[in-house]
Amino acid sequence: MEEHKPEKPATPERPERPERPGTSPEADRPKADTTASKPERVDRAAAAGLPSEFGPEVQVLRLRPAMLRARPFSFMGLTLLMTAAGVLALFAAVRKESLWPGDTFWLIICLLVFLAAAITMLVWFLKTMSACLDITTKRTTESHGLFSRATSEVLHDNIRNIAVKQSFIDRVFNVGQMEISSSGQSGIEITMKDIRDPHGVRETIDKYREL
Repeated sequence: MEEHKPEKPATPERPERPERPGTSPEADRPKADTTASKPERVDRAAAAGLPSEFGPEVQVLRLRPAMLRARPFSFMGLTLLMTAAGVLALFAAVRKESLWPGDTFWLIICLLVFLAAAITMLVWFLKTMSACLDITTKRTTESHGLFSRATSEVLHDNIRNIAVKQSFIDRVFNVGQMEISSSGQSGIEITMKDIRDPHGVRETIDKYREL
């Protein structure tokens, strides 16, 4: 006599998930991150033989306004005037015979001209030495003054524009005026006149900027 085993009830099939109109099964899959990683910043300063921008902050350049190149005719004129007045005054002082009528009066005139030219040259020199442009691997700093000091600095990463202004004489003698503005200010923050090789200085600063 055959035994009848009870049949297991069939499991109901799970209904398929209806697709949303305008979509495909591939759209529901997580997308892989295809964005390329940001390239590392190249140390252009080190490649040019300058101190690395990624190391500690060190000084790269220290510049002062030029005298002879910036004002060649004024410099030579003052030098010649001072030399001529000094030689004539010395010659008239040591000569026993009278050099010209009223030589005492002209001796005083020569001395006054010599002193005026010497004082003008000294004031010009002190004014030149009181201005300084320091460029480090992180910032550019402008300073003015001998006793009282006024400074202004701009971080290289914040520099928005570097302008160079040159006249025809400036281009001949390779000097010029530099103007640096930052992204945080609307005006010009650093202005330095009579800088030697201003385009070379701008290229040096550009090597520490993120262009």
